[in-house]
Amino acid sequence: MRTLYTLIKAQLALLANIKHIAVYNDQLGLVDNRTSVSYPYPAIFIEMVTDIPARSVGNGVQLYEPLDIRIHIVYEQLDSQLGTLDENLDVLDLKDLVYQNLQMFEPNGASTFFRISEVQDYEHSNIYHYIQTYRTTYLDAAMILPVGGVPAVLPI
Repeated sequence: MRTLYTLIKAQLALLANIKHIAVYNDQLGLVDNRTSVSYPYPAIFIEMVTDIPARSVGNGVQLYEPLDIRIHIVYEQLDSQLGTLDENLDVLDLKDLVYQNLQMFEPNGASTFFRISEVQDYEHSNIYHYIQTYRTTYLDAAMILPVGGVPAVLPI
């Protein structure tokens, strides 16, 4: 999974205005409870949802089918200073850029990403938080076994 995470992070890093990308670990709840340090905004957190168990496809390779990837988009500025109190449409541009960046993305070992949902989380103070979910399948070859002393090739 580290390889897939690294590829997703590199793809999102192409968005110039993103200041922080990390693995999701309920950072928003921890900051709200003052049990974690804050981070620069805008931020993106990557969560891999592995609710459905992987199945073995042989030779030590496991298949996650489906694998959902949740992208948490966190934006702090609530007022754009354009005369509309407590409104900033820049966050809408940012979430569209994330969508354009990840829709049809096809990292090594995974099928093409397609967005299956987008929701807004209203539970946190003074930030916008959108969660986009992308569906893919993923071949995890972290435990690929050598065949005759030579590493095997990933199955297609």
